Amino acid sequence: EKLPAALETSQLLLSTAQQYCKQFHAAIVRAKPPLAHYPTDLAVPLTSYEDLVMSMPQALQTTIGLQAVETLSSQTSLGAAKAAKLRGEVLCGRSVVVVTGSGTVFRVSSLVVFRLIRGHDDCVFMQVGKATDSGFVPSLQLPGTKLDRGETVEDALHRLFETKLAGVLSMSQVIRLGVERETVEKESKELKVCTRYIRNVCSASFTADRVEAPAFAVDAASEAARQAE
Repeated sequence: EKLPAALETSQLLLSTAQQYCKQFHAAIVRAKPPLAHYPTDLAVPLTSYEDLVMSMPQALQTTIGLQAVETLSSQTSLGAAKAAKLRGEVLCGRSVVVVTGSGTVFRVSSLVVFRLIRGHDDCVFMQVGKATDSGFVPSLQLPGTKLDRGETVEDALHRLFETKLAGVLSMSQVIRLGVERETVEKESKELKVCTRYIRNVCSASFTADRVEAPAFAVDAASEAARQAE
């Protein structure tokens, strides 16, 4: 009975509720294999509060984040300088900050990584280096990307193929198997703010025999860059 009255008195609360419902409905429609399980009466994939906030428009995301920073400042000894820095990250879109139902405040960072396995020998496709101004630097990890504002896992996966994997792999060469979600919470060293890292691991099987990846020689400049990193 109190919720309708509250929505009538607060435009911000009304906008948040409307977007929450809109993004929840979109998540239900998207929830199907291979990227998610079908929704049930007990659970709908990718509908945690932070998931829904990350799908909302930038203006509302920023408003929610600024209020979360104020809550964090009142709960902890964050300090004016650190609060101002975090507030700046929210305003420029670098950070998404939310308050949970229990009152906990944390930053959210969502990533998509691609785990490609070759069927006949279970070899895994890995990124082994990255280009810098000083040369090529070793960086052994699964190829991946950070989710952009309002982007779905499917959107980010397509963008990964169109950018980092362009000319190396195509969607037609893989059979997608599914997505596993890993969540890790760490406190940032600089701001002492808890950050929740959501890692969406998209697994797939490689249908071809080999990847036509470019090859590079490691020169003295690249080795110097590696040592300096």
